[in-house]
Amino acid sequence: MVQIWVSSLSLLDTMFAVCVKILDFEINIKGMTMIGKTQKKKTFHFLLVLLLTVGLSADFVRTDGVVTDSITLLEWQDDYSDNGGSIKSATWQNAIDYCEGLTLSRGGWRLPNMNELFSITDHSTYAPAIDAVFLNTQHDFYWTSTVYGGTNLLVGGFIFARAVGFENGRTLNDYRDTTIKYVRCVRGGN
Repeated sequence: MVQIWVSSLSLLDTMFAVCVKILDFEINIKGMTMIGKTQKKKTFHFLLVLLLTVGLSADFVRTDGVVTDSITLLEWQDDYSDNGGSIKSATWQNAIDYCEGLTLSRGGWRLPNMNELFSITDHSTYAPAIDAVFLNTQHDFYWTSTVYGGTNLLVGGFIFARAVGFENGRTLNDYRDTTIKYVRCVRGGN
């Protein structure tokens, strides 16, 4: 008897585990225990686990300075004509205010959360680590709306927020009240 199941291990990395149960046998691979037993005649039954990385590639479509992600359906700002053509940089609160006040293509913008902004990084490219359809990207960090450690957690007298870097797709926590980072607004989603 063969049983096949697929389970998502990580939404960010779109990693999937494919398990094929051929026979019963106990194996422990990297903390994953597979159940099994030895049959008469010393025939071994076992559970074979294959880890596959399945890259779900979004198709990005650019229309009038707005880039739409075909998987998440999020719309991304890629027009900074309101800022004299320069990519906006600001402190964290000013980044939130900027996005909420952005009127590009009928408004409705906000600062993206960590998962949303990280979803448009492309680790197959470098400087910038983002799809080429995005024409306006600095090879540096961009603010997210995600606060490090929950709402208003003070660390050494500072409150931190999360940022995503588009040089290589790294993330970091930084002082949200005094540090200047770039801003890319989003709309759609929750």
